[in-house]
Amino acid sequence: MAEIRIYQVANWNDHFENSRSREIEECSWVAIPNKHHGSGFSRLLASPDGLARYGLWCLIIQLCSRQISAGECRRNGWMTDDGRPSGHPWDAEDLAIRWRQNPDFVQECIDLLCSPRINWMRVHDHVPAECPIDGGLSADGRQLHAIRSPRRATRREEKGREVNETPPTSTALFRVLSVDERQIRQELDKQDLLGVVQAFGGNVSPDRHAEWHRESDQATLHEIIAIFAWRRGHRDLIREPSGLRKARALWKSEPLADRRALAIEFLKAYGIEPPVASEGPSLGNSVALIS
Repeated sequence: MAEIRIYQVANWNDHFENSRSREIEECSWVAIPNKHHGSGFSRLLASPDGLARYGLWCLIIQLCSRQISAGECRRNGWMTDDGRPSGHPWDAEDLAIRWRQNPDFVQECIDLLCSPRINWMRVHDHVPAECPIDGGLSADGRQLHAIRSPRRATRREEKGREVNETPPTSTALFRVLSVDERQIRQELDKQDLLGVVQAFGGNVSPDRHAEWHRESDQATLHEIIAIFAWRRGHRDLIREPSGLRKARALWKSEPLADRRALAIEFLKAYGIEPPVASEGPSLGNSVALIS
């Protein structure tokens, strides 16, 4: 039986993810360090066909960056069909066919990248039995968990304590905490629509300002925050004004009682006290927002 090797890009989270990409389920781009003075870079470029080998390395990074990242299963540089250590491994022949290269050349490149002097990749000859499907492995085989910033970890701990006292009716509260709650509250206090959009990662370039205001017409900022949080909970981030238009249509298709309950839940998740109901459909009215 042929030996099974599982390759992994070393230190993936440190070098090829940033605060923006960690929130995206499926990336169409990847952040690549641009320093050219490291010993690994120098040794790779000095090897035969060094530029071609570096090009293949960039293709490997791009391929791994397209892995799905959701829930506790985070991108971690695993060269497998599903981005998990337990997935079907990609070998040199798989990559050669994909990129129309010679398999021997691809294997030589991978071996060089795994060599101690470059050490940009790691090779594992097995996945430990105790490694769960949703987990990851470090270079020495230890289990890794999803990377979270200290602030998010603290917020989750606070929510965990709240759960022990009052169980939530759904898991939505735990899926929307990827935006700075304080920034959202500040923009809400200033009644700044574009500030709220920017807090959720929307495109607020000058040529989009009028369109954002047009698509948010007849909605309050409380409702807009709820809609952004609702779609984020479904891993469907709103980047452009057209995304808000589609999200509002979906939101309006939900039963009124469900919309009210979700809006209250999402607002509280960001530390915002839901507004009391008032009369009239005017802008800024909490009823118009959740009606």
